[in-house]
Amino acid sequence: MEISVKNDKKLRKLTCKIKILKIFKKNKTIKINAIGNINEKSAYEIETIEKAFNIKDKRQRNDYIYDRIYEYIKKNYVETNFCEFENGACIMERAKNNKPCNGCCGHCDYLIENNCSVKSLSCKFYYCPYIRKNKKPIKISHISSINCYWNIRQKIMVHYNLFQPKDILLRDINNNSLIMWAYYLIKRIINWIKNKKIS
Repeated sequence: MEISVKNDKKLRKLTCKIKILKIFKKNKTIKINAIGNINEKSAYEIETIEKAFNIKDKRQRNDYIYDRIYEYIKKNYVETNFCEFENGACIMERAKNNKPCNGCCGHCDYLIENNCSVKSLSCKFYYCPYIRKNKKPIKISHISSINCYWNIRQKIMVHYNLFQPKDILLRDINNNSLIMWAYYLIKRIINWIKNKKIS
């Protein structure tokens, strides 16, 4: 089945169409043709949406979407120094004369040589109030492939699972249960408090 996308503004309509196709044509494969004035981000999204639809195993699909989104944000926000780090201090820390701690990641156990070692997607969507006020960071709602394939429960999990490895967040996304997610979240908080007391 072939679908044409003529410009960037048609991505929203494509999102709605994919949601319908997931219900009525879920066993079919699709080919999305990008024609006309399509920017680089939209082309990347279209490629992700098409391949994700053609992956019929949901766990494999979620894994693919996760990796694609992570790599996009890493390339276009992290590697371009969106938070304007200088000597370990981000733009917010320098503006407020705070002690450099490499942003929120400075307190993360998975930070190795100023890089995330566990592909935490939630952290890639987190930006401090200073950045949100003065710049235009990417949001979960900006990602068409997320809007196509992940529901509101899964978006909440992506939003709040900070400082967690990929396998933990993917487990929650695949379970698709806020009750189970809340259980694991509370358990992590309790363990964190216990570890703080010990240290």
